[in-house]
Amino acid sequence: MLKMSQIDSIKNMWRDGRSKAEIKEVTGLDRKTISKYINKEDFSKGPEVYTKEQRGVRWQII
Repeated sequence: MLKMSQIDSIKNMWRDGRSKAEIKEVTGLDRKTISKYINKEDFSKGPEVYTKEQRGVRWQII
């Protein structure tokens, strides 16, 4: 989890027209992490929790 100041920096760079690759170079963060925080609007919610039905079955005992 990033600090709010880091998230603000990412969002500000994105709003200023920097690409995800440029943000990656400046912050050293993975592009998937950058995308996650660019797209996230509500930071008051915790991580999403899925039920087994929503996740799907990965393996099955026969």
